[in-house]
This record gives sequence, structure tokens and C-alpha cells, in this order.
Amino acid sequence: MNKDKLRMELPQKIEKKINFSLNNGERILYSFKGMWGTKRKQYGSPWLILTNKRVFILGKGVLTFDVREIPYEQIKSLDYKESVIADTLTVFAHSSAEEIQFFPFDRKYTKQFLKIIKDLMRKDKHSSNDADEDSLKILKSRYAKGEITKEEFEEIKKDL
Repeated sequence: MNKDKLRMELPQKIEKKINFSLNNGERILYSFKGMWGTKRKQYGSPWLILTNKRVFILGKGVLTFDVREIPYEQIKSLDYKESVIADTLTVFAHSSAEEIQFFPFDRKYTKQFLKIIKDLMRKDKHSSNDADEDSLKILKSRYAKGEITKEEFEEIKKDL
């Protein structure tokens, strides 16, 4: 896999905007320039940026940047369609669908990007499952030590 093609250098304004939005411990893993926009009005080529926590879709609006961010756990599905004119990646999250189009000659990299997103979604799902298991272990330990009652145990367990 050509990592350089999947980690294109971001224009300074875009990198500054994204870095401002990053949470503690979050870092940019991949960035890839699309061909043209989503369903919203957009000027210039959009960027698809993957961090270890979420997907950013960033485009140039009339006066500012249009930034959409989708945490991996909120992504319901991905759709990828190839065509002669443009390949389209659609990210479905809750009640929205974000679309970004890519040049057909970048198809090889677009497909790699799609695979990377799916892998990151799986990792995110596993890490949240691990956190749930850890919370349950702690809860059981507190109950076993007598720190909480059975009723409190059951109530907290429902919340987990």
C-alpha cells in the first residue's frame, strides 16, 4: 500500500482547522483529496481525513470551511460506487449521509481508504467492548467487596 498517497499533505489552513478540532490523544492517520463535493454547496476539492477516533469530511464553503466529523461508532454503513466519471464514497451515520467523490484514476487508493475506514470502525467497536468489559469487572469487584448493594449493582449493570 502506498502510504504516501493516502497521507497527502494538507494545505496549511485545513491542517490548522483539523488540528484545532482534535481531541486529546487524537491524531491524523490518513488524508486524501477528493474530486468534488458532497450534497452541500462546496467550492474546491473536499478532503477526507481519518484520525484514530473519527472521519472528517472537509470542504471549502463560500466564506469558511465546511467540516463534518463522524465518530467511527456512529457510522452505520459505507457505500462505494465506481463509474467512468467519478467514484463515490457515501458514509451513512444515524440520519445523515455524507458523500465524497474521487477521480477514477485514484480508484486503487480510494478502495484502500475504504478498507482502512472499515478497519478503524472495527477497532473502535472492539475498544468500546473492552471498556464495557472493564467496567463490568470493576462493578463486580465493588459488589464482591461489599462497596455497593445488590440493588445498586443491578441498576449500574443496566446502565452499562
